[in-house]
Amino acid sequence: MLRFGLYTDLMCVLCATHLETHSHLFSHCAYSRIVLNACPFKVPSIWDNFISGRFLDAESNDFEKHIGYLFISAVFYAIWTERNNCIHRDTRCNPSSMIIKIKQIVREKLYSCAAFRARIKRDPSFVAILY
Repeated sequence: MLRFGLYTDLMCVLCATHLETHSHLFSHCAYSRIVLNACPFKVPSIWDNFISGRFLDAESNDFEKHIGYLFISAVFYAIWTERNNCIHRDTRCNPSSMIIKIKQIVREKLYSCAAFRARIKRDPSFVAILY
């Protein structure tokens, strides 16, 4: 927005404690960390890991990685949307409500996938990580 000549506060609108950068917003912001920590698999908190494509612990199996990537994608989209809503609409969503929405989005996407439905038929306990 600064490039367009619009005044904007440089502080992160989600935590109001640090300057907003991509690194801060998506990996260091207290708000974002709460939401990312709801991922059923360990997500790194180092921005360089995200930049280099290391989103999840290397020990995760392929199935877990697919779910983790979907979850992280939903989190990043939700965080960016929340940031924009705070700036442009003056609305706020607490992290707990956001986590509920993200898990619902992830569940809906996974249940539309035949491979996921087949997997939970074999192991119904796996679906518990999505609630």
